[in-house]
Amino acid sequence: MNAVGESSILLRASARRLGGHTMTDRTVELRTIEDARVVVLAERSTSSEVWIVADVGANVARFRTRVGDTEREILAAPPDIATLRARPTRFGSACLFPYPGRVAGGAFSFGGRTYQLPTDARDGHAIHGVVRTRPWEIVALTADDRGASATLHIDTRSAAIPISEWPWPFDLRLVVTLVGGVLRVATTVRNIGGEAMPFGLGFHPYFPTPFGPAGSQDACAVWVDADEQWRQSGGLPTGEIVPLGPSGWPRVATPLGQIVPDVVSAEGPVRNALYRRLAEGPASGPGGMRAGIVDSVNGVAVSVRASVGFDRTVFFTPPSPAVVSIEPQTCVPNALALAATSALPTGLEVLQPGERWNGWFEIMPEALPN
Repeated sequence: MNAVGESSILLRASARRLGGHTMTDRTVELRTIEDARVVVLAERSTSSEVWIVADVGANVARFRTRVGDTEREILAAPPDIATLRARPTRFGSACLFPYPGRVAGGAFSFGGRTYQLPTDARDGHAIHGVVRTRPWEIVALTADDRGASATLHIDTRSAAIPISEWPWPFDLRLVVTLVGGVLRVATTVRNIGGEAMPFGLGFHPYFPTPFGPAGSQDACAVWVDADEQWRQSGGLPTGEIVPLGPSGWPRVATPLGQIVPDVVSAEGPVRNALYRRLAEGPASGPGGMRAGIVDSVNGVAVSVRASVGFDRTVFFTPPSPAVVSIEPQTCVPNALALAATSALPTGLEVLQPGERWNGWFEIMPEALPN
């Protein structure tokens, strides 16, 4: 993705002496790239850049930083904005709200009423919510001692989201921050309607494997700190929950070449596994999902961790390209339907009128010791 217009906003945090260390400039720019608004967060001291495509679901489309002595692409960026528009959940990190994953047949019941969501023609299910393709408002851009950050916002009214797509009014806010070479995404959900609102929230970050020119995807190892695996069929939980022990996959980093695919499609093998970490505490407190990728050939480790509210992890590899998605989620796929028909701990959240929910996740790259 290349800029094709002049920056319209440039904010700079000037270098200063802080705690005995010189703090290098952080900047925030609003660019126009292929007629799309793109916010670029930069941190010179870590050679880091984060690109947020406001006009395509506030997708965090690029994260590059220095790992050891080498600059690495941490997220799998799209080749251009047009490709991101066409496939927003196959590049960068898409926001999945108010439900991550599938809703079987798009149908569910809540509060004594039955609802029907639009479905995907490919499999007949609703999938990944209503905000991943829509433009978001840019609320604030800041660059200071606490990091370079952008606040983005979408709500049902200003975005004109029809009730046929989602029956309840909501306000969703993201604060994307780059500091110390770490990417943090904080979220606030608010019910702005007059009735209780169910919801789930997830993110779909893709990581290129390997993280450099050497090695292979099969040699990259993945780990997920989970207490349970939820069996799935066709991307939907079956209701079978398997307790996990402390040894072996997924808690022990395992090369991708040794992880058996869940499905072998006409396009190639697919891994799609659902895990839960038994987390306790407030939704915004630390202690939620944890997972990561270890690329020993290129000397890179990337970990994803989240607040307690994000206690589910989806581990996904498509047939192509060579990428891994580690998805922090608040609930399981099909939670809207399952919550009404079973006693399973789906993770579905319910907000009363005026209530808020807060959570966050982080992506942390680091160099492996020599």
